[in-house]
Amino acid sequence: MLRTLVIVAIIIALEFYAFQAFRAVLHNASPLWRRIALIGYGVLAIVPLMTVIGAQVSDWHQWSLPVRNLLFTLTFSFILFMVLMLPFLFIDDLRRGVMWTVDKVSKGEGEKISRSQFITWMGLAIAGIPFIALIYGALRGPYRFKVKHVTITHPQLPAGFDGFRFVQLSDIHTGSWKGTQPMAEAVKTVNDLNPELILFTGDLVNDRSIESERFALELSALKSPMGVYSVLGNHDYGDYAEWPSPVAKNENLQHLMDLQRQFGWTLLMDEHRVLKRGGDELTLGGCQNWGGRGNFPKYGDLSKTFTGAPSQNFTILMSHDPSHWEGEVLDFAQRIDLMLSGHTHGMQFGIEIPGFKWSPVQYMYKQWAGLYRRGEKYLYVNRGLGFIGYPGRVGIDSEITHFTLKRG
Repeated sequence: MLRTLVIVAIIIALEFYAFQAFRAVLHNASPLWRRIALIGYGVLAIVPLMTVIGAQVSDWHQWSLPVRNLLFTLTFSFILFMVLMLPFLFIDDLRRGVMWTVDKVSKGEGEKISRSQFITWMGLAIAGIPFIALIYGALRGPYRFKVKHVTITHPQLPAGFDGFRFVQLSDIHTGSWKGTQPMAEAVKTVNDLNPELILFTGDLVNDRSIESERFALELSALKSPMGVYSVLGNHDYGDYAEWPSPVAKNENLQHLMDLQRQFGWTLLMDEHRVLKRGGDELTLGGCQNWGGRGNFPKYGDLSKTFTGAPSQNFTILMSHDPSHWEGEVLDFAQRIDLMLSGHTHGMQFGIEIPGFKWSPVQYMYKQWAGLYRRGEKYLYVNRGLGFIGYPGRVGIDSEITHFTLKRG
């Protein structure tokens, strides 16, 4: 409760401070427009407070999905808007303070200094860009799946796997999807690529295994000659939900594991498999979630994953969190040529143009989207097929990754 009160107090302080900017820019507006603008601001200001308090006094997970998505979008967008406004208001207040002090020293009394219209309008304009973008992204929706074709050339790839093609999916987050039709379209897109192997790198659900039950038909339709392999992500363990007992939490995880097997997937729990093609072998490992940042748990056991694995094989590791790469994988004794991750979603917000990409998530994760390389070791971070929290994407599209391995 104390944490909620602190959050509410911070939000109120932000809203009051940002309100000063609105009053300044509306100074010369007509009474009608000033009234409309202030009422609109008041409505938006109430939403974050209602959301935070409501989530405290009731079970957020029991709210209808459209209501949750709407409230999260408005809350996140409005708070971001206010935070981006802060530097401009602070600079303007600093200017006013300096001018007041100079006036006080020179004249013996300080006159009230009005807020700068220019600085305030500049702050509103800059803060308004991501606010509008986030609203547009939510209206546009997150179901614009982009197939990214990635070719990895490696000198130690066995000849039998030259030209080997497979698909990576990650972060489906079934609890956030409104209906099954977009999932069916995503599955069809994957199957139309005719991959030889499909790999899923975790976060099938937001919190509870039952979220994925309604997508059983669609997810069971994923097909490839070598099968579908999966690992768990941080959300799959149920760590972010409240459970009546440890037994209930464990039953939820067991149900999720059973569901994946019912889909026809092979769930790797700190295990590996040896795949064969053209007379050669490739090792595929699947490690449980291992987080190198924040409070993300370290469930995975890399040593157990590759116990008994052929040391000479070209090796692919599925591990949900990309921080595992620098945290353990790069220096691991077992040869690991390519690690596949997800987790970041590219924060579902950013800029990607040829030769440049940016997202706020890069200040938390060094490897957050796309392909990374250290010598002959590679990491690929999938941007996620689904979404969580914010029901949209801005600049970072949902991703289906189609890999081709080349020898050379």
